[in-house]
Amino acid sequence: MSPDLGHAHRGYAYQDLVSAFILADGLVKGHRTTVDTKVHALDIFDDLCTQDQHRLIRRQLKSGDPGKRLQLSYLKTQQSETRIDQLIRSFKGDPVPASEYRLCVTWKVDHADPIMEFLSPCEAESTFSPHRGKPFRLRPEIIWPASHASGWGPLRSATDISREDLVRFCDVFLLEAECPLASLDLEKPGPLEAFLIDKLNQEVGIGKYPNHHLEGTEAAALLITLATRARIQHQVIRASDTMSFLSLRTDYGRVAQRFPINELVLVKTDELFADLKKHAKQNSHLIVT
Repeated sequence: MSPDLGHAHRGYAYQDLVSAFILADGLVKGHRTTVDTKVHALDIFDDLCTQDQHRLIRRQLKSGDPGKRLQLSYLKTQQSETRIDQLIRSFKGDPVPASEYRLCVTWKVDHADPIMEFLSPCEAESTFSPHRGKPFRLRPEIIWPASHASGWGPLRSATDISREDLVRFCDVFLLEAECPLASLDLEKPGPLEAFLIDKLNQEVGIGKYPNHHLEGTEAAALLITLATRARIQHQVIRASDTMSFLSLRTDYGRVAQRFPINELVLVKTDELFADLKKHAKQNSHLIVT
């Protein structure tokens, strides 16, 4: 049977779109981004890696149809290449341990699925802020009780994985469900495209002087191109690389943005103080808010 190239191509397109969002976020936060680069043979968290002075986060991305649900079988079988023993081996083989390993999926949470017994909701910064997904931690005490063998076949049969390995992995692993879906069409943006364009317009300052030579949609398309190139060439992209690629004007290493004065809302302090002084003399009580 021939491979489903349509599905594969959609997966790469979604990955490039997420990478573009992360690159835009890097303009704001200053992190560097490594795209589609394995650091060892069994590496699974290789889709995206972000690093700043404080944290190293490695991510694996999974997207699917809007109706696709999060299922226990995804962690216990090869169905989605996210089997628990493979995730742990990826973690154990990492030559430079990350602060966090994220499995970011668009799959919807199904509270009736058996997987919910093994998940604990948690607080975590969203990969796609301001979008709020549903982050979870695994519960190692349920997956592998200390008193007996794990009930999960992949762990029970894995001679190279101990319960301690599972516990250490669960300490740094995050499952981020219900990540934003995408239309993969900037002319008809889905949720992820809309978040990307909004971040570029509102946080980066695209479309505003002195970076008014670009519109948000155009900048998004350029970032997707940069992300695709980075994936093919396994590149590390710094914020300065992204600014150069977009031809952004910068001041002192940051994206420059001038906010023109709006005379309609401008508060002229000299006139204001004069009015306050006048009213203070005329009234025995004066409240300033």
